[in-house]
Amino acid sequence: MSVSAQAESPLVLLVTSSKHTTDLIKKHLAQSFITTNAKDAETAWELLLEQKAYSLVICELGLSINHFGLLERIRKASDNQLAKIPFLLLFGENDSDDEHKLAFKLGASDFVSLPCSSAELITRVSLRANFDAQNTASETIEIHQMLAAGNLDHLAKVKVFNSLLEQELSFSQRHKSSLSVVKLHIDNMKAILTGFDQRAATSVIKAVARIITKILRREDTLSFFGKDDFCILYPATNGIGATSSINRILGEISKRRMLVSGKKISVTLSGSIYSCIADENSSVEKIHDKLNSDIEKVISKGGNQIINSSPAGEKQSYSVDRALRMIESNNTDYVAENLNSLVRAILPLLEFADEKLNLGLKAYGDSQLEQLEKKD
Repeated sequence: MSVSAQAESPLVLLVTSSKHTTDLIKKHLAQSFITTNAKDAETAWELLLEQKAYSLVICELGLSINHFGLLERIRKASDNQLAKIPFLLLFGENDSDDEHKLAFKLGASDFVSLPCSSAELITRVSLRANFDAQNTASETIEIHQMLAAGNLDHLAKVKVFNSLLEQELSFSQRHKSSLSVVKLHIDNMKAILTGFDQRAATSVIKAVARIITKILRREDTLSFFGKDDFCILYPATNGIGATSSINRILGEISKRRMLVSGKKISVTLSGSIYSCIADENSSVEKIHDKLNSDIEKVISKGGNQIINSSPAGEKQSYSVDRALRMIESNNTDYVAENLNSLVRAILPLLEFADEKLNLGLKAYGDSQLEQLEKKD
């Protein structure tokens, strides 16, 4: 990497006690990132306090939550920039699911399972580190042009949002994982503009953005799309999870009375939700077209409701863990009804097992696995 390229590359802090893991990750990231490593959580904390320019922390699960409590310390840091730094977990074969859940509860942004491919690692690191870098660029979003005294710096610009969505579509197609995108529309913005002014409308947009942000997870991305629309990207989330989050958002906003020019007003939102497991036909443009089309239908019906914009025939992503528990209890109705979705969810595991254990799943022409993948 040239000196000029190094100067522009995101700085990543790698926290791992394994020399093999350190060397491997540094090798994978060498072309696009500058990596500093720490062997323990205490050293990592000291480096973070000394160097404010890190774009991402990559850390072994155990080192993030045990003993020193690195992840919790970061999230509770008085320095706002440090507290919000993206945090990527390295999840090993011996790590427990309970530890994994705890780390996300404490504020982890994303994770990579070890051993991992170079492509997956680079995608995940780019998703987090590059988003942070682009989102602090000098270009401002429309709402800042409307009112300079705003505080919506954390919202993604439209082109950054679409770039993240493109990466998530690629990840979803490779790993057969769900993703969800939501469009939210402020129903009574025209009435606010008519009864008040642009400054008042902007105040409402900010208030709505703050409520949404408090409900979203750290790995979710909120973007202001101009006028009266927001979009939310939910990585690795099916329609059930996205709907649950949106219902919380709508419920929270419905309870609030917003103060505009000394008057309290109610605000309602309309929403369209698109969830899928991406394939070769998926695209950012098609998703936005579908979301826009369906949000118009909701608005024409008076708003204040949600519509599911998922592709016709699209199945939700169902829990393999839940299916296994039901098989153990001899309750197989759920499993039978959702068998195709469950099989698609474990296709990466079947493909890996077929390669390593010679299970004979591949045949001439379309392989058995490809046939499974195409089943409706």
